[in-house]
Amino acid sequence: MSKFLKITAVLMLCVTVLSLGACKSDKPIDTDATTSVTTTPAETTAPETTVPETTNAPVGVNLYAVYEPVRAYDENGDEVELYWAFGTGYRDYGGILELNEDKTFLISIGVNKGDGVGEYSLTAEDEITLNYTNGKTDTIKITKVEDNIATELLVHYNGFDVVFC
Repeated sequence: MSKFLKITAVLMLCVTVLSLGACKSDKPIDTDATTSVTTTPAETTAPETTVPETTNAPVGVNLYAVYEPVRAYDENGDEVELYWAFGTGYRDYGGILELNEDKTFLISIGVNKGDGVGEYSLTAEDEITLNYTNGKTDTIKITKVEDNIATELLVHYNGFDVVFC
């Protein structure tokens, strides 16, 4: 399968995930939090169960995808508009986080200065380490996994916490 077809398939998956509301929460997901869910069918009552809000990414989770920024949070944890955080560069150029099968990455929001490239590795069940070509290192938090595919990532980028889907 050509790289173009893979990227097209991934973009279609992202659109599907977004349309299903996978990335529409108000805040980045806290991977330590749990939610209590009680179901009550018409004839029987199911027991109360605790369902984790996130699924940690097992080794081998599919990370190869093209993600887009969907939300940003300032240093106080308040949601801010992506345009407000990244200005006209975001309006004109958008944003991208691309994790490739050969373990290389590209990350850019707004004007790309060419320094958002390097190699990445899965360093924990829910963490990806970015090693930029300029020597800088960052960590991405995997905040949502569905069907063994990372569908939501949290990245600290230029002073903001940015959610990519």
